[in-house]
Amino acid sequence: MIKLKTLQVKNFKSFQDVTIHLDPDFNVFTGVNNSGKTNLLETISLWHECFNLLIRQAQRNSSKNSQTRYQKGDYILGTTQDKYFTYEQIKTVRSVYIDDIFYLSDYRNATEIILNFEKNTDAGIQSLNIGFQIKKSGTNSTHYIIELVDYNHYDFTNFNQFFSTLPHPISSTFVSPVSAIPGVERYLMNPQIVESIQKRQSIEVIRNRIFNLDIQRTRSRSRENLYENFIQDLSDILFQGDRQIEFFVESDPDRDVNVIINYKLGAQDTPKDIALLGSGTLQIIAILLSLYAPEQRTDLNLILFDEPDSHIHRDIQKRLLDKLSRFSPQSQIFLTTHNESFIRQVSLNHLFHIEKRSQAVIYSLASQTIRVSQHFKGIYPSSLTPVIASLGETNGLDFINAIEADRIIFIEGADDAQAIYSLLQKNVIGINTKKYSFWVLGGINHIFKNISDYKTVFQAIKNEKTLWDKSILVFDKDFLTDSDRIAIVEGFTHQSLKIKTYIASAYTWESILLTDLNICASLLNKWVSAYHSQVRITIVELHQKLRDHYDKLKTQIQARLEDQNAAGKKELEQIHYRYSSLKRDLGRQGLGDLIQGKNDVSLVNLFNAYYQDCLEQGEFFKLANKEDVEFVLANTLDPYGLHFSIEDNFLELIDCVDRSTWFPDWNFITRL
Repeated sequence: MIKLKTLQVKNFKSFQDVTIHLDPDFNVFTGVNNSGKTNLLETISLWHECFNLLIRQAQRNSSKNSQTRYQKGDYILGTTQDKYFTYEQIKTVRSVYIDDIFYLSDYRNATEIILNFEKNTDAGIQSLNIGFQIKKSGTNSTHYIIELVDYNHYDFTNFNQFFSTLPHPISSTFVSPVSAIPGVERYLMNPQIVESIQKRQSIEVIRNRIFNLDIQRTRSRSRENLYENFIQDLSDILFQGDRQIEFFVESDPDRDVNVIINYKLGAQDTPKDIALLGSGTLQIIAILLSLYAPEQRTDLNLILFDEPDSHIHRDIQKRLLDKLSRFSPQSQIFLTTHNESFIRQVSLNHLFHIEKRSQAVIYSLASQTIRVSQHFKGIYPSSLTPVIASLGETNGLDFINAIEADRIIFIEGADDAQAIYSLLQKNVIGINTKKYSFWVLGGINHIFKNISDYKTVFQAIKNEKTLWDKSILVFDKDFLTDSDRIAIVEGFTHQSLKIKTYIASAYTWESILLTDLNICASLLNKWVSAYHSQVRITIVELHQKLRDHYDKLKTQIQARLEDQNAAGKKELEQIHYRYSSLKRDLGRQGLGDLIQGKNDVSLVNLFNAYYQDCLEQGEFFKLANKEDVEFVLANTLDPYGLHFSIEDNFLELIDCVDRSTWFPDWNFITRL
């Protein structure tokens, strides 16, 4: 399986030097108008046109003095003589003048487009770079010079071995927005159809493509019936399977000049020419034909859709997107959009935000860190929020995010939301395409005071489910005892609030790192390798130092809570006060019995007994706050000259998580 991994473009239209790290299956480019989305599609299309212009068979072996390696009959990408092409020959790029393809229309610098391909083989992953340079042949010239980058040193032996369907191992289809199709269409041969597709004129051969697909089902011996699959997918997108569209070939290529295709929408409809279909339906047909085209059975089909959501209803957009995401084995899909509802339905792994920057290295939004304003309250923004905001949609983002989300997660703080969000995107729990919104509530007391009010509002807002039905509550255990934690989870989930609730066994989200020192040591080791690769340290060493400082933590916590001076008493009194306040807040919700103590004195005694038990059992993570976690980790790493702070490095640590460093306290995430 061959896939395009990276695209590098220099001096092409709005791009001076831009590199994009692509998804192997599905790539959605979004951004404001004139940000360069369509230019990216044209970049790929132009590269493919250069490839087709230059590819040929060698007439002789490479010379002894040449570093190019090929035998007579091998495929190569041009020679030093075969490089001049008129401006009119280039059909894939929108331009009025010959200089329009160059950055800032400055022809003094050549355009370069370099694609990096990868192929999975039994021997491992193989890589291949193919780049083309395009320049003007002279100041007043009407010709381009198109050359393979580094032709004189190119390994054509590797090139020939990499592909299996030479001379046309790669196809490229560019589908622009459709408004109408010609009323008349002549029968064409396959080479003519492919040429039209490559020239961005695929809609002008739509009848021929339907005809070829229909003919294929009668001639093919394959179990796969492309035509029937095409009809089924089209009907599902248009009608959710309630009705079926049918096509009828009403002419004969042996007798007629023009190809006539009629359609019916359901059994009761009468046949009509497909030119009478709406623009949205025609666009969907053009899109699906690009996926099912029998004339393009190659090593890799590059399929380019420019705003495929135009003319299409929002509900149909979602069904179209679901179909597009299936076509990965032999195709790689690229599309542009600035449609907010379309963007919301795309996995962050597949979404790329294109800004008006002439120089950039671009990754998918899944690889970007979420940035949150210090003043932010309400629904925690995902990586989508600045994207949608940049498109001009700033009002109602919070509730739109909530309505569109598969899960709404009530959380105490933005840091916890960031950590959970990062874990949700990781493959350790499988490919996660669900969408999440985080509602930041503040501390545990704010949660218990306000959660009933949120329930009232969220139950009143419904899409397929009420917002409350898809909500989950996550908060730190803090000073709660184990029995309190279990009782609150059970009470919130099954009693009056009826919201799925999760409380970790550790004092805070950060304290989970201390629940298993073996996992913590492995995770720290991965962090060191990722951010301080010059330092050599073993997991065994880390584990021992973690254990030493974890044991020291016992003394610290005990001394802190038993300190009889003013500071010690104040800390303990504050915990007792919060405990009592929490019970009163729960009482206002009719849930006061979830905490065991009957009065302030019994609550104090309950907590004092609990923390002594934790110390005796060595479960200091149940009492350790963020500062305590930082004490253990920072002191563990300090002998190696490494600085670690919870504020600066915790999310980096989370980003290093994989299957081997997954804490049991995080298992609830796999069920979200």
